[in-house]
Amino acid sequence: MEDVAVDAAAGGGAAASGGGGGGGAAVGGGVPDLVIKVSDPIKNAEGLNSYISYKVNTETTLEEYDYNQFSVIRRYSDFVWLRETLLKSLPGAIIPPLPEKAMMNRFAPEFVEGRRRALERFLNR
Repeated sequence: MEDVAVDAAAGGGAAASGGGGGGGAAVGGGVPDLVIKVSDPIKNAEGLNSYISYKVNTETTLEEYDYNQFSVIRRYSDFVWLRETLLKSLPGAIIPPLPEKAMMNRFAPEFVEGRRRALERFLNR
């Protein structure tokens, strides 16, 4: 799992994993404290080893982070790891589901865009 960071988060915290209340509005209905966007799906490799990677962009006003913007590149298996880790470390918490894996047409533009939106929704819940 390789990070391609524009800026690094404080204490090594990953943008995608720090979104416990990600996307939630600030007090008084102002700008959200943490905004996470998933963008730029790219097909990597060829043949059976092909996969799609996504850029996860984070903007924050939270003081716990050294930088207010940072990005990492992640693939679907990284989101699976994140969800499994959250389930183990937060027993009883409601962790939203991930979009399902596709065996057919997994590189079709409609599927890739739908998955991108679903991964963004997962990170912001």
